[in-house]
Amino acid sequence: LIIVFYIIVIHHAGACTNKSQLFRKEQEEEGGGRGERRGGERRGTGIMESSLIKVPPGEDPHEVLFESGLTDGLPVVPPTPQRVAQMIAKGTKLQPGEVLGKCPPSYSTVSVEKVAIAAVMAGCRPSHFNVVLSATSAMLDEKFNLHGSHATTMGGCPILIVNGPIRNSISLNCRLGVLGSGTRVNASIGRAIKLVLQNVGGARLGGTESTTLGSPNKWGLCIGELEELLEEEEEESPIKYGKDKPPLKRWVPYHVTRGFKPSENVVTVMAVTGGPYQLVDFKTTSSYELCRSMARIIKTLYESRIPLLNHVLCVISPEHWKLLSSDGVKTKKQFQKMLFDHCNRLMVSDIPFIVARLLGPRLSKKPIFKTLSKFLFPLRVILLGILVAVLKSDAMQNNVDLMLGVRIFIGTMILVLLFTKSLSEIALWGLGYFLAGICWFSSNILNKPLGIVPKVCGPDSFQVIVAGGGAGKFSAFFPGFGVGRDGPLANMTIPISRTIINDAGSGGGGEEEDEEFKEDDREGEARSENNDAPPPPPPPQSERRRVASSRFGMVQDRIKLLLRKYKLQHSTTLNDKKKEEKDDQQTPEISPPPPFCFLNPKMEQEEEEEDAAAGGGGGHGCSNGSSLIKAARTGKLEGPIAFLDISKGNGDILLDRLQSKLQEQYPHIKIMRFVKPTFSRPCPFLLMREILTSGAKHAVAALAD
Repeated sequence: LIIVFYIIVIHHAGACTNKSQLFRKEQEEEGGGRGERRGGERRGTGIMESSLIKVPPGEDPHEVLFESGLTDGLPVVPPTPQRVAQMIAKGTKLQPGEVLGKCPPSYSTVSVEKVAIAAVMAGCRPSHFNVVLSATSAMLDEKFNLHGSHATTMGGCPILIVNGPIRNSISLNCRLGVLGSGTRVNASIGRAIKLVLQNVGGARLGGTESTTLGSPNKWGLCIGELEELLEEEEEESPIKYGKDKPPLKRWVPYHVTRGFKPSENVVTVMAVTGGPYQLVDFKTTSSYELCRSMARIIKTLYESRIPLLNHVLCVISPEHWKLLSSDGVKTKKQFQKMLFDHCNRLMVSDIPFIVARLLGPRLSKKPIFKTLSKFLFPLRVILLGILVAVLKSDAMQNNVDLMLGVRIFIGTMILVLLFTKSLSEIALWGLGYFLAGICWFSSNILNKPLGIVPKVCGPDSFQVIVAGGGAGKFSAFFPGFGVGRDGPLANMTIPISRTIINDAGSGGGGEEEDEEFKEDDREGEARSENNDAPPPPPPPQSERRRVASSRFGMVQDRIKLLLRKYKLQHSTTLNDKKKEEKDDQQTPEISPPPPFCFLNPKMEQEEEEEDAAAGGGGGHGCSNGSSLIKAARTGKLEGPIAFLDISKGNGDILLDRLQSKLQEQYPHIKIMRFVKPTFSRPCPFLLMREILTSGAKHAVAALAD
C-alpha cells in the first residue's frame, strides 16, 4: 500500500509539474516572463524566485555564509531549495511570492519566501513558521517604527511575546529559563526575525545599526506567557467579550489586555533598549513591599532621574505572582496602578533636578521665563539692598542665634545671585522644590502619590506578563524606546500585536491530527450534553490513517511542485547540451556532481539595471541589499544648499557651525534650513518633496551622535 501510495503521489506531482511547464512555456511565448510585476513588487506567485548561491568545490557552506555576511555571527542552517520548499509547503498556505511589506533601512520587499529562508537559517521547524510570519508582519508596521528603534545607538531591538494555545502545540518555553538559552523554539523564532532584518532589510553593524554597546537581545528573544497559572480563577470570574466589555476581575493573559480573546493565538512585537534588569528578592512577604522593591529597579531604567518612559516590559515570576494575587492584587490593572504609585513616591527627591535641568531648556522658552530674564540685574540690586538693611537692623544685633542663621542664609543668597546666569534658572529651581514639597506632602501625609513628574507616562505603560520557573522570587524588567508625552522623543515605537493564523500549510499529521480528532470528540460530547443524546462513535483507526496519509500526500505534492518549478526556472537546457555533445563527439561524458547550492537570503533587485546602479553584488553573487544610490560628484560646490536638522539634541549646533564655515568661504551660496518632526522616524514624504522642489543642489543631514 505504501509503494502504491508513493507512486500515485509522484505521478500526481509530475502531472502538476507538466501542466505548470506548459503554462510557463505559453507565458514565455507571450512575453510573460517569471511572473507578473506591477509597481516593482511580486504579486503572490507560487514560484520561488531567489537566486542560487553556489559553494565553490572544496569549501565549507557554513564558511561561505560567514564570508558573505549572511549570518548573525553564529553558524546557520544552509537554506537549500529543498529545506525552503518544505518550510513553505508544511508551514503555511501562503504563496512564496506574497509580499508582507517593506523592511527598513533599505526598505526592500519582504516576501514569504525570504522569511522562509530566514526561518530555515535560524533553525525553525515548519510548525514555527506562522509565528515568524505574523511577527514579521507586526515588525514591518509603520507604527512600530522598526527603522528608528533598531538603528538607535541605545541598542534597541524587537522582542516577541507569544500568547494562546499555539504555545503548547509548538512547545514554546514559558517556564524555566524563559529568558535564556536551551530551547530551540524560543531561540529559532527570535533569531529568524533578526535575520530578516539583517539580510532583507540591510541592517548591519557599522552601517545603519550603530548601537554603541549592543545587547544579548540583539540575537533574538521570544517569550511565551505562562497562561496556565492565570486560568485558575476563570470559572469564578468569567469574562464576556462584546462591544462593551466589563472590567477584568482577575489576572488575564497579556493578549487579553490588548483586546484579544483567550482562545486566539497572538504574537506581540515590542522594542526594548536593554535588560533584563532582575529583581533579587528573598524576604518579601507582602504585595506592598514587593511593588516598592520593583519600583526601585524601574527607577534606575535609562537613568534614575529620567522621567516619562513610554513602555516597560515586566516579566513577573510565578512565585511573585502568587504573592501578589494572594495579598490583594487581584488584577493586572491593580498591579500596574500600585507599581505606578510606588514609582511616583521614589521620584519626589529628583523633581527639582528634573524641572531645572531636564525640562528647563523647554520651559525657559516660555514667554514668562523670557520676561523674567530681563529683570535679573535690577532684582540683584534690590535683593542686595534688602539683605544689607536686614544685617544692620537692631533685631539682628541683639540676637546672636538669629544672626548666625541669617548670615548662612545671606551667604547662600549672595552665591546664588552672583553665579546664576539667568533669573529663569532661579525660578526653575524654585518651581522644582515647590512641586517636590507638594508631592512629598501628598505621598507621605495624605497617602495619595501625585504623578507630576512620573517615571513612566502612566500605569498602562507597564506591559505585564507572567512567565518563568515555579521556584524563585526573581522578576525582570526591560525598558522600551521613547520618553515623554509629546515631542520628538515621545512614542518613538509602540507594541504591535498580530493574530497568528495557524493553518499549518497543506497538512500536518501525527500529533496535530490527533489533536484535531480530540477536538472533534470534545465537540461531539458537548453536542450530546445539549441534546441528551449519546455521542457519535469516534472515527475508526483506518479512517484516521487515510486522512493523515492524504494530507501528508498533499504536503509532499506541494514540496515536489515547488522544487520542480524552481528547477525549471533556474536550470539550463541540460538535455539540449548533452544532445549537441553527443552529435559532435558521439562519446557520452560523465558530468560532475552538481555543486552545493543554497538560496540567497537577500532581496535581489527587481531589474538588472537597478542592481548595477546600486553598486552590483559582492562575493558569491549576493546583492548588497541597499536601495540608496550616491549622487554623482561634480567636483564643485553649487548653491543653494539644504540643511536638514533631524531634531535631535546638538544636531543644530553642528549645522550652525557648518553654515558659518560655508558662508566664510562661499558667501554667495544660499543655505536653506529644514527640520524633521522627529529624529527616530524616516523623513516624511511631504518634507522630502519640499526639499527636492526647493531648488537645492546639495543636501546635508546632521546626525547628532
